[in-house]
Amino acid sequence: MYPPLGTDPEKLIRDQDGNPVPAHKFFPRQESALEDKAGYFKRYRDGYMLEASVTPNYCRAWVIANVCEAFERAKGLLPEGYTLDSTPAVKIDLRFLDEPGTPGDVSLFGCSPSINAYTMEQQIPAIDARTHEWRYGGTHMHCGMTYELAKRKAPWFLDQMNQILLVKMWDRYLGVPLTASMDCPEQYLRRQWYGKAGEFRFQHYDDRTFGVEYRTPSQIFNNYGIASWSFGIFRWVWENFEYLKPRWDIGREEATRYAINTGDGLMKLVEAVPGYYSAVTVRGMRELPLQKFVLSGYNRVWEWGWNEWAKEHRLKY
Repeated sequence: MYPPLGTDPEKLIRDQDGNPVPAHKFFPRQESALEDKAGYFKRYRDGYMLEASVTPNYCRAWVIANVCEAFERAKGLLPEGYTLDSTPAVKIDLRFLDEPGTPGDVSLFGCSPSINAYTMEQQIPAIDARTHEWRYGGTHMHCGMTYELAKRKAPWFLDQMNQILLVKMWDRYLGVPLTASMDCPEQYLRRQWYGKAGEFRFQHYDDRTFGVEYRTPSQIFNNYGIASWSFGIFRWVWENFEYLKPRWDIGREEATRYAINTGDGLMKLVEAVPGYYSAVTVRGMRELPLQKFVLSGYNRVWEWGWNEWAKEHRLKY
């Protein structure tokens, strides 16, 4: 068995000339989020960026399809010619902060503290949003379950030390190949402040439900194939945790951490996850234009997941 999956990816808004536009011009704060009638997803601003979140679900296709629907509807609220972009880091014009009607909260980097799995130190970026000319976007991946279900089906998940090791496993089996596949300078700019290797939060979603939020990935919702692949690996690691734990090589942790944060030595660390990738797969993915955000095709995810997307792009694994 495996837990329900959730996510809250961020996108940049660009005007018809390609210039970055702050999301507060079109979207409210999370407390007043635009929600679909069925309650499956929400759209709101998070600082400079547009963010979407979905109701957790066991089915990754359901999660991916609703994220796509959320961004599709968000795009429909923008002026003609405006687009959504997946860049992990963008340089902006800070003069927008002094424009009439600019909310005070957008002049803050208001993220709650996260934790680094390797050092167990809290991570709070020490940057001033009024003088720092860059803004950052990423994808946070969630998994969780009720305490009662964990006691019966996955008691290992109740142990926070196991949750910390789980984050390190996500780094090795997902963070490394994802960073290598989506290789671009902007993701390393982001990781100077956000989304470093091992970044996570312990989550208590309500009185009955707990989980882990993995915060390292930059962008996985650029197309449905990468999204399906990423959540498949994310879930595979969780499902195989008890098998992987006694085989864990602590000696590779520092190299993994360094490679994700800097891009150096990534391909040397790529292992193989059955059904998802080998080094050959990742080398093939590096040749594809994966940094581009493509909304079309997400409706295919119900019948077409990672396997079909990989075959379509002639990837071997």
